Amino acid sequence: MTRRFAILLLIILAASCSSRPEGYVITGETVGLEQGMARLRVFQGEEYVYIDSAAIEEGKFVMEGSVDFPSYAYLDLLGMRTPVGFFMDNDSIQIIVNTSHPELSIVKGSDPNDQLKNLFGEIDAELEDLMERYRTASEAGDSDMLRELTSQYNDLSVKRQQTFSDYIDHNKSSVITPYLVRSNNIYSMGWEELDSLVSTFDPALEASPYTRFFRNRIETLKKVDIGQPAPDFTQPDTSGNPLSLSSIIGRSELLLIDFWASWCGPCRQENPNIVAVYDDYHDKGLEILGVSLDRPGDAERWKQAIRDDKLNWYHMSDLQYWDNAAARLYGVMAIPHSVLLDGDGIIIAKNLRGEALRQKVAEILD
Repeated sequence: MTRRFAILLLIILAASCSSRPEGYVITGETVGLEQGMARLRVFQGEEYVYIDSAAIEEGKFVMEGSVDFPSYAYLDLLGMRTPVGFFMDNDSIQIIVNTSHPELSIVKGSDPNDQLKNLFGEIDAELEDLMERYRTASEAGDSDMLRELTSQYNDLSVKRQQTFSDYIDHNKSSVITPYLVRSNNIYSMGWEELDSLVSTFDPALEASPYTRFFRNRIETLKKVDIGQPAPDFTQPDTSGNPLSLSSIIGRSELLLIDFWASWCGPCRQENPNIVAVYDDYHDKGLEILGVSLDRPGDAERWKQAIRDDKLNWYHMSDLQYWDNAAARLYGVMAIPHSVLLDGDGIIIAKNLRGEALRQKVAEILD
């Protein structure tokens, strides 16, 4: 009876241990901050979402919980402008937060974070050093040194990109691989290129929030690929009246959908080129619809930018910044972003800028 009881007890203990949910325990120390609040956000779906918080007492805090899959995370402290970024999993993680210089914070206990640090830590330190030397040379007006430092920075950036590419090519099962693709290489990829890359991942990475994001993005990009009919959308115009894409299609031989914003420097730099093409080809059959990704409450700033840049065509915006419904529908992750439609509303080109836009319009309308 004693032996049977002991065996039964071991079985019960083993079952209880195996059924206990695994999770993370983050113990933090905040150097320079005795009281406050710490908040943790991780990547979920298409953005970083807060999943935990803890009060800071006597410069210390503890968080406990779980994540479905290892993911990059940000630790935000109330009053500290720059968060501490690190790759986390369900493990015991220790963080010493340098509140004066968050980039000098120390993270221990996360294997994925160690992998990421070992991959780019040395190169990023060199890049930061070059930036500091560049600032010093700029203040001193040393043009020769500025040219030399710029050359070194460009060479080191190429080395970093090659390191990134090599890692992805040789680590198809690493949990940090999808994160690297998401953070470094996603904006310029078409759906076929992205699908081809993701298909090489180890099947276990399908559970990664980044891989799920890629799958959704692939489907979005398929629907707005060249040769597809442009999906319709409706947003308020500058007077607050609803304006739909479908109401404009067919009024001209070509319609350029221009995703931009008043706060976007590259967009404003490109606007004179778009204005010149519009002025030369509007009477020949070119129309433009500007879709602004301006922020909530920035309606006047948006309208002023239209006036300042002399953008004399159709405009609309829901003023939802990166959550602009039309931008999400078209998979826009960077601006300026443009989509060129024919008279039937079929997508015939994307992201034409500068002389490339003029050449394409001239090819059709001249």
